[in-house]
Amino acid sequence: MGSRTIDYRAPSVDAEQRAYAWTLMQSLMGGLPPPGAEGEAWYQRWCERTAALTDVRVASVQERGRSRVAGGLVVVPMGHFLCGRSVRTAAINAVAIAPEHRSQGVATSMMTACLREQRARGVPISTLFPATWSLYRRVGYEVAGSYRLSVIPLDRLPRPSPQDDAGFEISAFEEERDRSEILALYATWARSQQGALDRGPWMWLRVLHAMAQGKYDRPFAYVFRRESRLVAYVVFVQNTVPAMGYELAVLDFVGADRDAVLAVWRLLGAHRSMTPHVTMHVSSADPRVLALKEPPRHSITQSLDWVARILDVESAISARAYPKAVAGEIHLDVRDEVLPDNAGQFAVTVEGGQGAARRSTSAGAPRVTLDIRALAALYTGRMDARGLREMGLLHGDEDGVDRASAIFAAPAPWLGDMF
Repeated sequence: MGSRTIDYRAPSVDAEQRAYAWTLMQSLMGGLPPPGAEGEAWYQRWCERTAALTDVRVASVQERGRSRVAGGLVVVPMGHFLCGRSVRTAAINAVAIAPEHRSQGVATSMMTACLREQRARGVPISTLFPATWSLYRRVGYEVAGSYRLSVIPLDRLPRPSPQDDAGFEISAFEEERDRSEILALYATWARSQQGALDRGPWMWLRVLHAMAQGKYDRPFAYVFRRESRLVAYVVFVQNTVPAMGYELAVLDFVGADRDAVLAVWRLLGAHRSMTPHVTMHVSSADPRVLALKEPPRHSITQSLDWVARILDVESAISARAYPKAVAGEIHLDVRDEVLPDNAGQFAVTVEGGQGAARRSTSAGAPRVTLDIRALAALYTGRMDARGLREMGLLHGDEDGVDRASAIFAAPAPWLGDMF
């Protein structure tokens, strides 16, 4: 039996990219691609909407003199807002391995090579939504934030009011007219939301045109202007159901202030005669919900966690912002078996909202010892140092734990987007 190697790279020919795309379709949809023109049309749409806007990578298995594409993934260049500052991320999407190559180390090898590539490119972190925990924890990812889909009763929303709505001009979204203002409004809002995406072209395509795997009916998008300035927008779909009415699902919703947010709620509340509720992604202390006079009780129908991986400790520490009232130094002793160059002792200094990390050869104090997974949870604010120590993922004395908790303190991170 000959040797077996796994090669991670960009597809060298269209046939390799096509092989990965069919593996992806099989993983997502549970079947082979449609024959003939239908399958070709799907592939061309995928190339236009994904491959052209991202970095496609394949894992090729070399064995017995043959080379076969065993799977692949997509790297989406985006960012996460952490304490108000955008941190570049290699967002991993569409990880797929052909059934005959699973449980043979292909996914682990592919992910390890991907992390090395992104670190070499200077990307500080990587994030993804895990389909399985064992694989991604094995290569250094850990829970970083939440993703919650809530059901909000429409009978608790404000009703349309000619008096309240008089100051707003509400119109259907027109891309040429509205796109730049919508992107700017979203960026201002997202900067205040811990973990929110700094979206790129791929994500904006999904949001504005509801092209998430083609599962939505035609989206509705409205903009709200006050004194000619765009102050709110909402994107939603009305998914048909067998009985009369429809399911109302919000894909995106931003308001510049409380009055603008309430104007959007009134528009959504006007659907109450056709559906009893609206679904949307919210955080545990969502300002859009708190803007309501009586914040409704809402149930959570979907609850997922997204995970993060620190690719470069020094660049990651300097990339995010920190509480301006906190100043001090903490020494981190970081373990990283997958990226050994990322391990070691670091002196982290924070002052005036800025952070910096430098390699340290001395065992300074206060200090904590942790592996790269625990650092990811601490870095985003998903867990504080005390909680990590209680779970046995971080070690240090009281001074070290208190200092680490203070330096990395942040609101609970969340996402309203899935990628």
